[in-house]
Amino acid sequence: MQGQQQQQQQQWQQPPVIGMLKLSREKGSDLFFALAAQLPRLQFLAVAADDPAQQAAAAAGLSNVQLLQPQADVEGVLARMDVLLVPSVLQEAFGLVVLDAMLRGIPVLVADAGALPEAAAGAAAAVLPVDLVQFPATASQAELDSSEETDLQQQQHLHSG
Repeated sequence: MQGQQQQQQQQWQQPPVIGMLKLSREKGSDLFFALAAQLPRLQFLAVAADDPAQQAAAAAGLSNVQLLQPQADVEGVLARMDVLLVPSVLQEAFGLVVLDAMLRGIPVLVADAGALPEAAAGAAAAVLPVDLVQFPATASQAELDSSEETDLQQQQHLHSG
């Protein structure tokens, strides 16, 4: 019993680790880095979803941020977190990551985007108000849309003539 109490005391002497499982712009990396900058005594851990996320972390130069490469061991990554941050700036579908964390007893901070608050079922440590963003279509998506429009115009011309 005494050994368990000592272990808990040591755990509470360490700064808490705030984590994200998929660090990318649309998942709220700007908020993640802003929090890390404002809370330098806390530790931040995230799985970098893409190269821009890694570049943003390097540019921020925050010593309290650790990035991990994408990995299959979600259980191991979650075990390193004291709080899960899910600050998505997109309309999210049901967030299974929220349930994964809560099932492991990890408090969750979710954005008020889409179904994230619903996924937390009222048990989130906090619901964060975020401004949703609309990302511009990629060049390939714009080309695809233009191509579809041209095809439709050609079909209409054939049927009208």
